[in-house]
Order: sequence, then C-alpha cells, then structure tokens
Amino acid sequence: MTHSGLVSLGAGTLTLGLGLAFGVIVARGLPAEGYGAWGAVWALMAYAMLADPVVSYWAARECSRGEAAGRTALSASAALSGAAAAAYVAMSYALSPQGVDAASIALAAAIVPAEMARRAVASVTLSHAPHAVECAVAAGSAAKVALALALVTHMGMGLEGAIVSALAGSAAGAAILACVSRARLGGAIEWARARRWLRMSWIPAWHGLVPALSRSDVIVFTIVTGSLGGVAYWVAARTVALIAAHAERAGSALYPSLLAGGPRGAVRESLSLVLYAMFALSAMASALAVPAMRALGEGYAAAALAVPMVAAVVSMRTVANVLSRALAGVEGADAEGAGAAGLARSRLFSVPGLIIMQRAAYLAALAVTLAALAASGTGDAGLVMAWAGLALAMQVPHFAHVCAIARREFALVDARRAAVHAACAAAAFGAVHAASGPLTGGLSGATAIAPAVAALAAAGTAAYVALTCAVDPATRALVRGIARGVWGAAR
Repeated sequence: MTHSGLVSLGAGTLTLGLGLAFGVIVARGLPAEGYGAWGAVWALMAYAMLADPVVSYWAARECSRGEAAGRTALSASAALSGAAAAAYVAMSYALSPQGVDAASIALAAAIVPAEMARRAVASVTLSHAPHAVECAVAAGSAAKVALALALVTHMGMGLEGAIVSALAGSAAGAAILACVSRARLGGAIEWARARRWLRMSWIPAWHGLVPALSRSDVIVFTIVTGSLGGVAYWVAARTVALIAAHAERAGSALYPSLLAGGPRGAVRESLSLVLYAMFALSAMASALAVPAMRALGEGYAAAALAVPMVAAVVSMRTVANVLSRALAGVEGADAEGAGAAGLARSRLFSVPGLIIMQRAAYLAALAVTLAALAASGTGDAGLVMAWAGLALAMQVPHFAHVCAIARREFALVDARRAAVHAACAAAAFGAVHAASGPLTGGLSGATAIAPAVAALAAAGTAAYVALTCAVDPATRALVRGIARGVWGAAR
C-alpha cells in the first residue's frame, strides 16, 4: 500500500505541476471576467456530476470486493451522462453570472460524458491498480496543458479554448484507464445490478452533495455581490492553495484495501504518509503565495494573504476526506444486503451527513457576511479575505469532530511525530518565504516568475526532507526504501 501511495504521490506531483501550468495559461489567456466565468464552469460542473456517483461509488466498492461489475459500470455511466449533460446546459443558462455569455459556458457540457466515463473506469481501476488512476490523471493533464498552449495562448480562443483543452484531458484519461482495466471491462452487462445501484442511488447522491456544496460558495458570491472580479481572486487563491490537496493521493490505496478486508492498522500508516506530504505542500503554498499569485496575474497578488487560510482549509478537508473514506471502507452494511433503513443507519449516510451540514452552515454564514460587507463598500480583495477567514473558522470544529469519530475506530498517527514534521515544514519553507521576496520581486511575467517559484519550491522540499530525515528514524527508513526501489528499477 505504501508503494502504491508513493507512486500515486509522484504522479500527483507531476499533475500538480501541470495543473499549475494550466492555471497560469488560463489565467493569463483570459480577461478577469473570462477567468471568473471559468470558475463558474467548474462550479456548475459539480452539480451536473451529481449523477456520477450513482455508478462510480458502487462500482468501486463492488469491484474492490472481487465482483465483476466493470462493463456494467461503464455502460450505466454512458446512459446517465446524456441526462447529466442536458442538466448542465439548463443550469448554464439559468445560473450563469451576469455579463457572461451563457452559451460559452454551455459548451462545457461536452466535458460531462467524458469525465463521467473517466470516473467510471477509474472506479474499476481503483480496485486493482489505484496508482494507475493518478498516472492517467497526469497523462490527461499533460494533454490538457499542450492543447491550452495551442488554443488559449497561441490561437487566442479564450474560454472556448480552455473548455476544449479540459475535454481533451478527460478523454485522454478515460482512454488510458480503459486500456489498464480492459480485462475487467469485459463480460455481460448486468442491468439488474445497474437497477440495484439506481435504487440505492440516494446514498451516492447524498455523498455527491459534498462537492456540489463545496463549490457553491462561488455561486453564493456571484449572486450576493454580482462581481466576477472577486471570483477571479478566489479562483487564483484556491488554485495555489489546492497544492495541499494533492497529499491525499498518498492514501489512494487505503479505501480499496479496507473494502477488500485489509487490516485497520493500515489507516495509521497511510495517514502518516498523507500528513508527511501535506505539511510540505501546505507550507509551500503559504510561503510562495505572493509570487505564485503574481505568476497567475499581477493583479491577483492583492489577495495573496488569503492563500494561507485557504491552504489550512484544504489541509483539514484532506485529512477529513482520508478518515471519512476509511470509515466508509470498514462499513459493510451494503455487502450484507441492508435495506434503506440499514443504509440510513450506517456510516455511508451519517459521515457525509456531517460534512453536508457543515457546508450548508458555511454557505449560509457566507451569504450573510458578504451581504453585510458588500453593503459597506468593501472591495473585491477585502471580500475574498473575509471569505477565506470565514471558511477557516467554520472548518475547524468539523475537522475536530471527524477526527474524534475516527479515533474510536482506528489508531491514528503519532502526534509527536506529526508535530515534528510540521515544525520541519515551517522551518524549511519559512526560509523559502524569506528568500522569495528578493529573488522574485524584480521579475515580471509568468515565464520569468514560474521557474523561480518552481526552484524555490524544490529547494524547500529538499530542505524539508533533509530536516525530517535528520530528526525522524522512520522518515530515514522510508527515504532509504525509496532510494533502493528507484536504484533497483534503474538497474
């Protein structure tokens, strides 16, 4: 499981770099209103993708338990994707922000079937090769960046070019995963199984509300303030802060392992690896917030102080996601044939219910806060700072609650070791932050700033690994194991 987690983390690191490159291309290639519209595309996409978990949720659980559900999953996903794409088009005309061409946003409906196919095949691949899912994402990201350079930067296609690039990335990822899992996509289509998934669809639909609500803050902001400039600030800050979310890839093998009956002690090992990566990535995002935001666009640096707060929110959500998936992995109500009442009493329903309540309370508080600040004449940058502070304040109690629930089921990480790793990350990237101003302050343009940011990030990561190896024997053993594996593969 550690091997799979490390491969996933390595592929995720490549995806991270490619994703940031794509973010820079889109941010630089679109005006502020267009960049805000790009954020609206993905906010609306979360609603359209509510149909996806009906298939991918149950396929992942059943395939991990050894059932042959691959072809059924892909066929059922294709059947649902048409309705999901139509729903996206309807929402794009009904909910698109003022001043934005709804037809342009509606073009992104083509992404829905490609992304649903990718997720369906990914749920099958997760059961036997979880690291391949992240490798396919990295390959799709490479295709997306290459097309964005051609369409957005060189051909000036703007929002339409970004949409076509994203579509190509999803399609490429789906094709690669289909090749990896081709042996598990054969056989007959079991429509009885698909109908059973549909009858139980309220469970994954309940889960699907989490990403929909998580992205609804963009919709709340546009409705309350009527500003796309603030959305652009937020998208830029979130693009940088989401670096920390890539640490979750280190635990990619935990969920299928627990579903297959693996030991519960794996949670501690997997979570330790996730935290080790997360401390570095969160500190990296915070330390390099100003130059990274300047790389996206000089004007976005005004909201750089929001990045550390958003990074903290992302980090807590990452850990909560790992623990929530672990709790779902040891839940066997569905395997035991429980009815609706039994599923409603299980953690398949209660754990996402906690997240949904937290997100709903956050959105309500955000609407009230923004209305009050907008009425007082607060500018876009100030609104975004308040937005980030509120998100952080409301995430802390939920994070503590999920940790308390998980602690009753699993042995979690060694708090002392985690504190040492966090201190090492603060020291390493504190030095990077101090050096970033003199080294990047005189640079302008993404092509000048981005390489400097990448070099500083690499230096901070090397310092972090060196510090943790110096003070933690377990980290030294992990690094030696990685080095032996790489050397063996090279030979």
